[in-house]
Order: sequence, then C-alpha cells, then structure tokens
Amino acid sequence: MLIFGEKTVQNIMQFSWSSSDANIAKQIVPSSALFNDNQLAIISNLAFSYPTFTVNENGTPVTAVTVTRTGGSNGAVSATIKLTNGTATAPSDYNNNSITVNFADGEISKTVTVPIVNDTLPEPDETVKLILTNPTGGATIGSQNTATLNIVDDDDAILITGFPQGSQGSNLGKSTIIISGQNFSPTDKISIISPTGTETLANQVYWVNKTEAWATFNLQGLATGKYDVKVMNGINTYTSNDTFNVNNGSLGNLDIDLSYP
Repeated sequence: MLIFGEKTVQNIMQFSWSSSDANIAKQIVPSSALFNDNQLAIISNLAFSYPTFTVNENGTPVTAVTVTRTGGSNGAVSATIKLTNGTATAPSDYNNNSITVNFADGEISKTVTVPIVNDTLPEPDETVKLILTNPTGGATIGSQNTATLNIVDDDDAILITGFPQGSQGSNLGKSTIIISGQNFSPTDKISIISPTGTETLANQVYWVNKTEAWATFNLQGLATGKYDVKVMNGINTYTSNDTFNVNNGSLGNLDIDLSYP
C-alpha cells in the first residue's frame, strides 16, 4: 500500500492505493480523508489557576476557585476536584463531595463553588485541600494539580486560640499571660475561674490588637489547679476550659507584673 499526503494551507488530503497482484498495473483509488488543520489534536491541559484560594464562611468568594484549560480548546473535556480536610473538617465545615468541572468546546476557564457550612461558632480560619484528577476527553492534568482553599471565619464572637508564652503561674505572686485569638477589643475583661467556680479578674489588661491581649493576675494565695480563662466584651464571652495552671512553684519569667508597651 502506498499512501500519499498533500498538505495545503487549510487542509490535509490523503490518498491510498493497493493491489493484491504485483503484475497488475497499479491504479490510484482515492480512499480519502480530508482533515481541517483546526481539527488536528492539540492536548488540553487542566490545572488550578493559583495554589491558594479564599472564601468567606458565608460562601462569598474572595478569590474564587478556578480551573484553567491551556493548549487545545477543541471539544468537551472535564476533570474532578477532590476535597479533603486541612484544618477544616467535613461535614461540619464544608461539603466534601467531589466536584466535576466540565469544559465545553472552546471554554478555557471555569470557576467552582465549594459548599461551605456557615455556622455561628467562633473558630479560627480554616483550610480545605483541593486535588485535581480524573481528566476526560483526552485532556491531561497540569503541574498545578493541588491547591488550598482558605475559609475566613465571619463570626464576630470572641475566640481564644492559644497562649504563646505559656499558661501557668505561681500562687506566690503576680503572673502575666499572653492570649492569642480573634475579635479582641480594648474594652475586654479577662478573668480566670477556679475549679470551684471562683472568678478572679485580671488586675490589668493590655489590648495589643484583635488577635492578641495581655492580662496580669495576682495569684497570691489562690488554690493550685487548672483554671478556665474567660474573655468578656459586652454580650460576647468566650471561655477556654482548664487551660491555665496555678502552681506553688517559684516565680517564672512571666510570673511578674510586666511593664506594658
């Protein structure tokens, strides 16, 4: 069989002929295929547009999850986004059902909505891991096949997330603790609560910013044990249970009345 192809500006023409008897004169029989250049296969490459996206807890995107299509854009292709826990947990924070991203012929970009659970609980900002997989229609997955979705908490309630310099003090004197969290304000009142329910207000509170506050307590004479730490601001209150330890040891680095900035 002899195949002869001729490429013009617009098309490719293919002819073929064949014979079972070598002694018979060869006759070209067009069994043609006519191809348009635009139909020549160019592989579509699907990938996330950025490594990080952000959405408010109410579902409003800050930077929307976007999948792009590069290379060829002919024909319909698709891919699947799988969602797994980062610091967010399904199903209480988001719906982790896989999402199919469909590209019609000629489409090169698609935005995706990840269903977020808009609760009223104070919590830190959280993350969801995104994985792009399962391409169809001859497409391939690009190098940016993973991304992180940040969920920004929109609750105005106070939240305590930790104690960067430790959370213990001696009942031989004063102790200052540094509290990290969310939605702190200059008018906050901070207290510790003993296992028996006795509440001791901080002698002094220094508001650093919305995410940090310092509180100095006079622990002298208090019973040892684990105390709750409570931050109050009007009707908003948050209590971190059993997170501050009063002991009878020697005064440590923060067991003093700090000079606030």
